[in-house]
Amino acid sequence: MLQAAEFGQWQRQRSAPSAVLKIALRPPQKASKSTKTKKSARPLTMTEPKRGGCQCGQIKYELRREPLGLAVCHCKECQRQSGSAFSMSLAVPGGAFQLRSGVLKTFEVMCDSGRIKTCAFCPECGTRIYHETENGMSVKAGTLDDTSWLKPDSHYWTMRKQSWVVIPDGVSQFTDDG
Repeated sequence: MLQAAEFGQWQRQRSAPSAVLKIALRPPQKASKSTKTKKSARPLTMTEPKRGGCQCGQIKYELRREPLGLAVCHCKECQRQSGSAFSMSLAVPGGAFQLRSGVLKTFEVMCDSGRIKTCAFCPECGTRIYHETENGMSVKAGTLDDTSWLKPDSHYWTMRKQSWVVIPDGVSQFTDDG
């Protein structure tokens, strides 16, 4: 897992609210036919890949390396994107995400920080699958087939959280993007 300072830095960089929505569909990302992954300095400690996909079943993916951390964001943009009180973003190392079936569409959002965030989704049902910036990728954790193992290690934009949401003791909390 990322050290608290590293994950906080990653989260601050990825969670700035969007100022401008720039619809710029990129060429579709096609599913990978290869099951090989590049070797890295960090050993793969998962016993098996974590799988996920969209609501309609057109998109299927695998996470082939252990996630770096799980953040919950309570900002208004994440509430709108998720259609709920918050969203969960699972930071993954480079090369961990492998599209197994379907074709993703993307659009870009220019954040207040000036950086560009690419948002990938299923073109059939609209399910958001991941966000990516120059600093890394975060998979939308609710798209995993099995979410029972997830345990958030931080909460952001808590000043905008719904009053009925209770954050467990001992979990890092930030009133804004940290």
